[in-house]
Amino acid sequence: MRGLLLHTLAQQMPGMMHGPDAFSLFNHRLSGLLVLLLGALAYVDATASGKQRERVRLLWPLPLLLLGLYLLVRSDDPSWPPRFVKQLSTVEGIQHKLFAVMALSLGGIELLRRSGRLTHPLWSYVFYAVMLLAGVFLLFHGGHHSGMVHIEHTAMGVIAIAIAVVKVTADRKRAVTWLSASLLPGLFVLLGLQLLLYVE
Repeated sequence: MRGLLLHTLAQQMPGMMHGPDAFSLFNHRLSGLLVLLLGALAYVDATASGKQRERVRLLWPLPLLLLGLYLLVRSDDPSWPPRFVKQLSTVEGIQHKLFAVMALSLGGIELLRRSGRLTHPLWSYVFYAVMLLAGVFLLFHGGHHSGMVHIEHTAMGVIAIAIAVVKVTADRKRAVTWLSASLLPGLFVLLGLQLLLYVE
């Protein structure tokens, strides 16, 4: 499975400099791999115990931070070095930067919460609100795309909203439940696969 995913990503790399569509596909594939990693870490986080769980607790936010950093720098510009002003010249480019900020916010808040540096309960609600906002934002993701692309983004938005709702519900439980051990990782995997299979 891992070999297939890496092969799929590698197929996009040679063509990523050959046009905006190829670069967009590469970005979606990369995002898909990071979301799949989130799903795997969410499963281990819910089912592991002892020192293993403590290590995974701090690893879980890292894919979000990597995704946010990458999108912040290279979401809409295949050239190197990337031209940040050019990336902000369209509504779609601004939306991608907002997604990057949301991913960085989610990763940063959760990392600081899990490391014990953000202890006020309000931070958990900020985290949930940003998760939900990201899903809603995907529902209205604009740009000059085909009908299929709009359908794909709508489906991603629905799954992202479902992830936020399940995450809130699972976190309210004191014990590990099927929500945290099965449904939440499964939704991350579903979103990751959708990103990997994204077409334009």
